[in-house]
Amino acid sequence: MSLAIENSFKIGQWTVDPQRHLLFDDNSHTQSDIAPSLMALLCYLANNHGKVISRDELITHVWQGNVVSDESVSRSIAFLRKSLGDSAKSPRYIKTISKQGYQFLLEPKSVEAQKPIETPQAPSTKTKANSMALAGLFTIIILSMVAVYFIWPTPPSTDTAPKFGQMHKLPLSSQQNINRQPRFSPDGRFVISTEIKDRQNSLILRDLTSGSKRVLFSAQNDRFVNPTFSPTSEDIAFAILRRSDEIYSCDLMIYTFKTNDSRKLTDCGWMYYTNLSFSSDGKTLVATQLNRQKAVAGLIEINVDSGQIKKLVFPPKKGNGYLFSRLSPSNQKVAFVLYNRNNKTGHIGIYHYDTGQVTTLAPQFNRVQQVVWGATDQAIYFSDKANTGAGIWHLNLSTQKTTFVYNELVKDFDVDPATGRFVANINMKDINIHVAELQADGTIVQKTLINSIADEQFPALSHDATRLAYVANHGGFSNVWVKNLKTNKETQLTHFKTGRAARPKWARDGKKMAFIRTNQPHNRLHVIDAHKPDKEFTTIEHVTDVDWHDSSSQLLLGYSGSGSENERGNAINGEIEDAGVYLYDLASQSHNKLLNEWVYAITTVKKNHYLAQKSLLSGLNQVYIENGKARWQSLPGPKGLRNWNFRDGHLSIFGFDDKYHNTLSVNTLSNLQNQPTLEGLIKQPFDGAYVLDSKNRRFYYDRNDSKRMDLFLIEPLN
Repeated sequence: MSLAIENSFKIGQWTVDPQRHLLFDDNSHTQSDIAPSLMALLCYLANNHGKVISRDELITHVWQGNVVSDESVSRSIAFLRKSLGDSAKSPRYIKTISKQGYQFLLEPKSVEAQKPIETPQAPSTKTKANSMALAGLFTIIILSMVAVYFIWPTPPSTDTAPKFGQMHKLPLSSQQNINRQPRFSPDGRFVISTEIKDRQNSLILRDLTSGSKRVLFSAQNDRFVNPTFSPTSEDIAFAILRRSDEIYSCDLMIYTFKTNDSRKLTDCGWMYYTNLSFSSDGKTLVATQLNRQKAVAGLIEINVDSGQIKKLVFPPKKGNGYLFSRLSPSNQKVAFVLYNRNNKTGHIGIYHYDTGQVTTLAPQFNRVQQVVWGATDQAIYFSDKANTGAGIWHLNLSTQKTTFVYNELVKDFDVDPATGRFVANINMKDINIHVAELQADGTIVQKTLINSIADEQFPALSHDATRLAYVANHGGFSNVWVKNLKTNKETQLTHFKTGRAARPKWARDGKKMAFIRTNQPHNRLHVIDAHKPDKEFTTIEHVTDVDWHDSSSQLLLGYSGSGSENERGNAINGEIEDAGVYLYDLASQSHNKLLNEWVYAITTVKKNHYLAQKSLLSGLNQVYIENGKARWQSLPGPKGLRNWNFRDGHLSIFGFDDKYHNTLSVNTLSNLQNQPTLEGLIKQPFDGAYVLDSKNRRFYYDRNDSKRMDLFLIEPLN
């Protein structure tokens, strides 16, 4: 049979849904999601079942001609076999034909896809549209909501945090597009969100019960942002950013399902990094307003009938903002992200209607992105993007206890407190490792070095520059791999089933490797034999950074302290006794404390001379240990320091220049006081982790080559 990639089909025990990137196991009645490129590989093989498909043909049709090594193709086939429960030795689905390629053994059988409910014609965004297509939709919504209420009663609301590790992620969108700002309907059945695809901007309504979706509004020049349901689900509020002849405007709109009318409430050129929140009676909206003259952003109320705006509270300091506001269930408080533009921090802020005062919560979290109320005013969910705690957290306002809920960085999210479900948009990364070589004439030649189904991060070069270690993340598994740069052979060193590996570091003799595994609630250091990875020398918890000292038997450790996860913030601030920087000897398993304060990153220059970064937002320092005391000396560098690397006597700093381009400056330590002169500024678009090979004038870096943001439903496991 000939398969279009959007058609569902059956192979063996599996029912394959290419549109949603899902595999349904008909035996165990479970489902799993796989990467889009892995699904494309499966569909191409199944569509050509019985034929022997060469690697070159796969690269042409699946990877679309991108530079991909044979090892990357082999790894992708291995990942696909693992997803199908297949074996290379006794294949049931994919057979390797020596020196020729691969053969898919089973003929796929078509299955009848679920018949979608007819999508009504997308209405015009003009006020009082004449079309009545959505009137029927409203009737369906109301009847469905009534049926759902009586057939499946809503569980009692709870503000208890879901148990970490007991969440399951299901894709809601799987196209090559950008999905943002999801919001639940009050009953949790529907999700409304924005979508950008092929320059077409849309407002999308999804029915979580039937799996259908409807385009409510769509346009090329207009953008639809910040949608939210009214308390009765009869209306939605959203904003339209309009562009016409280089003139930009913003209209705040109210759309009513029953009458299919959309009316302009007010101009919203003041809107700034906001969410819209209805009051429980549906009469007002809470939002964030920018005061450009004072350079602050504060909270306002908007009357839904008249569009009249009432100011609530604004920050007293220039450069601060009360962003992404959410009105509490009791309507007595507003939660928001208290953003400080000067130091780029974000904290949880609360505005109290009764006193007019603003308070801050959980000060240990300073990279907060979004806040969402639970079922009552006693709980808040928030997303944090700090390296050691990226994901969704739960804060109990009565006890001030914070609980880690979901371990993945999300952009926008919403909570249905009745069911404990989240809907979130996640940046669908396609992180690959690239190499760039600086030529004698100053030009750069770059190529993709490692590109497979997995996301590859944290490149680490051995001291003889012959092997590159990196972390591959795929299907929930995160492990350390090594690529031999002479033979191009790739070897998997670790086989963890939980946690995320990060920051691999080679010992100077190339025989050992140290890396950190983010095993919530604690980070854990692992030191393994690079040739016999099953041989492990030590594991230590609460380690936040690691580097080898001046030998292959001593490690430099950033240690956050042995406190509980609830003391995480105190540990980071150095308030737990044993937090600090240690010199750890592998042979004797002994340690010596070098610094009494915790640091974000540290490396050795030579004995008693170190480079350290105190926090993610701070600059770089030289640290000298003299008579048991530390002397700090700040180093010049670019604004917006993002990463740095010291190797072979050369310090490279990755940051932003004045024009906001990514730059990499390379210097010797003795030359840091002057402008970069060794190799100048290398302007190169990459994201973060890298390693410099100054002898061969190369640097290896990881980069996210995808611009997708997909929606996911994150549910508690039964």
